[in-house]
Amino acid sequence: MSVRAFVSEIQCDGMWMSTFQHPSSIQDLISTVTPDEFYLIIMLAVESIKTLRSSTSTVQYKDAIQNELSKQGTEFAKQKQTLEKSIESMERLHASEQDRTSSDFQKRIRILEAQVEATTAANTTLRSQIEEVASSAEQRYRSSLADLTARHDKEISRTLESHKAERERSDKNYQDRNTQLDSQHKLAMEKLQTLYSEKEQRLQKEQERLHVSSEIGKQGEKEFEELASQYTKWGELKNTSKQAQATDRSCVIRECSTLFEIKNYSYNIPEKEVTKFKRDLQSHRDSPLGVFVSLKTNILGKCKKGFFEIEWTENSQMLVYVNAFYNHSAEDIFAILDQCVDIARIVYTHNNASTTDSEMTAQLQGRLDHVKEYIERQLKSMTSLLLELKVNKKNLLEMVTKQHTSYTCQIEESKQALKSMVRILLNADEEPEIPDVEPIILEGETPVTQKKARGRPKKSASVAPSSS
Repeated sequence: MSVRAFVSEIQCDGMWMSTFQHPSSIQDLISTVTPDEFYLIIMLAVESIKTLRSSTSTVQYKDAIQNELSKQGTEFAKQKQTLEKSIESMERLHASEQDRTSSDFQKRIRILEAQVEATTAANTTLRSQIEEVASSAEQRYRSSLADLTARHDKEISRTLESHKAERERSDKNYQDRNTQLDSQHKLAMEKLQTLYSEKEQRLQKEQERLHVSSEIGKQGEKEFEELASQYTKWGELKNTSKQAQATDRSCVIRECSTLFEIKNYSYNIPEKEVTKFKRDLQSHRDSPLGVFVSLKTNILGKCKKGFFEIEWTENSQMLVYVNAFYNHSAEDIFAILDQCVDIARIVYTHNNASTTDSEMTAQLQGRLDHVKEYIERQLKSMTSLLLELKVNKKNLLEMVTKQHTSYTCQIEESKQALKSMVRILLNADEEPEIPDVEPIILEGETPVTQKKARGRPKKSASVAPSSS
């Protein structure tokens, strides 16, 4: 990166004080130059450098200088007006500075007084010339332009000499810098390619994961449809997952429009899915019942006291939430949902029935609120019974399994004992030890203590059989 010449700049007493860094001293060159002339030199030098930079690709410096002179001639009229305004502002500045200056700035005051006197003299001369030769303004402009051009030529010559030396040093530094930048560019490109490859792999994995999640969701919706057709007589569940502001499935069950949201996540369902489900029900106010089913996991914020929970909307729509559907009896859950269909339809119909009697409406609304509470208590009681039934069923199965395992072990022990008796009767030389029979222990069961099968003592060969 190239080092810039500008360092800092502050404003003091209406004048700007700027700090630049440069390789050589310029005090002898501009020690007698006024601030306005110094500003003009800087402007001309900057414009010249800009022009020289734009024309570095060719060696025709003379043509570039001539073009710059023609441009500067066009800007001379604007610079002349700027100088006249600067002279007037300097006169006002001089009058105000005499009141604000102090003994610590005597040297600066003398310099400013000399500048003001020179500027006043030049201003007086210009004003007298303007009053005397108003008819020859074009000739004065040409003479002033020639004077400015001569000064500009001298400044351009000095600038070209300094620029030539600076350009030789800059070319060498530029080549070295280019070599360094090329190496840095190669390293940066290699890093970018590596980062791009890693990013592409992550995006591809994420796309595959989303595709797999979508397929798992479709499979879960299909399985729920099959179970519904097996355990209910609702009819076909219509696929509405592609429609805007709609759930996954919908079905009209005994004149009750029902919406189904089915999730097959491997993690708990976030609350944003519940919020979307409620928003979809608000968009379908003609649907008395909405069912949110999580096939494998729990629904966050719902079913804290059981796997089955309901709530009501302001429009008396019944919302049903089912946790971990696969962990419970599908037949029992569909039986409860089938009852919810009739309850939701009746409550929704009575709540939205039009009536003109406000007192009757209030009484009806109170009865409906009481009915809603009663329905919630009964559904909670029903789900508790189902959970108890599930636990009792599991305990019975474990008990039957344990009994079966115990009986199997006893049968095996009797079988080994009969084999030992046969060997004794056949006068066998050796009787193998009867191995222990390990019972089959299912997951979650406690092992059943079994009697260890022991072999009978070996028969001595010297003992003769009884003669009786």
